[in-house]
This record gives sequence, structure tokens and C-alpha cells, in this order.
Amino acid sequence: MKTNTGLILLLLIMFSGCKEEEITPYSGTAEIDSRLYFNAETQNYYSYGFCFSTGKRVKYERFVSEEGVDLILQAIPGATGPAGAYLQSPGNDEAFNLEESFQQSSDAQSYFNNLLLVTSQTFTHWANPLEPNQIWVIRTLNGHFAKVWIQSVDILSTYVSIRFAWVYQPDGTPTFPE
Repeated sequence: MKTNTGLILLLLIMFSGCKEEEITPYSGTAEIDSRLYFNAETQNYYSYGFCFSTGKRVKYERFVSEEGVDLILQAIPGATGPAGAYLQSPGNDEAFNLEESFQQSSDAQSYFNNLLLVTSQTFTHWANPLEPNQIWVIRTLNGHFAKVWIQSVDILSTYVSIRFAWVYQPDGTPTFPE
């Protein structure tokens, strides 16, 4: 009995010190929306955007946020259809390039998967209009590239929501991993 208790204790000590390191994803799917939340401490509104270098949704509070946000989704009050939403990259005036738009999601997926090299040198302040099956190349805040396939745009009564697939190039070259 003592041997079993000692062995169990030894195993618990060994495995309690082992932590899996969190691996940053360089591709995936994500959802963001334009909902605003109120921060009572700062008396300011914030939303959630997306950061490619961490592969996560992040809180963005204008004039307060220290953390980089590559994408935030904005809704145009009263607008409906494609003109109702646009993407912005705070502090980045040359962030977005529309590569291509498609009618069919299968065509968009094929183009997205086969887009391996950024060739455009022209980037704009925002992605507008925002429609499903568009492929955008984004120059991130750190000067690296990401490609985004807009899979859905949902314009709801008080906010807009999008779902997108993305691939980030972490080494800063214009070539995406296959």
C-alpha cells in the first residue's frame, strides 16, 4: 500500500510541473461582430476585434487599448445589405486589398486555398462593401500578411456579425504556407 501511495504521489508531482505550451494558430475560422459594450471603469465603449499574430479575438477600446487589433467590424447605422458593414484596422491606413469576389462558396474556397502569394501593392483603409465569398488580403499592424475569406455577413437589428476563414503569414514574407 505504501508503495502504491508513494508511486501515485511521485507521478502527481512529476505531471503537475508539466504544462502544455499554448501554440499560436496561423489559420482557422473566426467570428466577430460590431456590438458595443460599456466599460464603467473607463466610461468608454469597446468591441471585440481580431488579432492575426495571436489568432484570437481581442478587446478593442478606442483611446484605451494597448493591444494590437488587426480587424474590427463596424456597422453603418440604418444601412442594409452589403453597405451595412465594413472592416477597419485601427491605426493602419493601408490594410485591405480585395483580391476577388465570387458567387459560389466553392469557387471562393478554391481561390482562397490556392492564393499562395501576395502580389498587390495597393491597400486601402477599410474593407467595404463587405459581402460573403470575398477574398481579402490584409497587411497587419506588424507589416505581415493575412488572407481572409468572408464566409457570412449577417446584418441584424442592432449589430453586424461576420464569419471568416483566415491564414496568417508569421514570417512577414508575401508567401502563404500551403
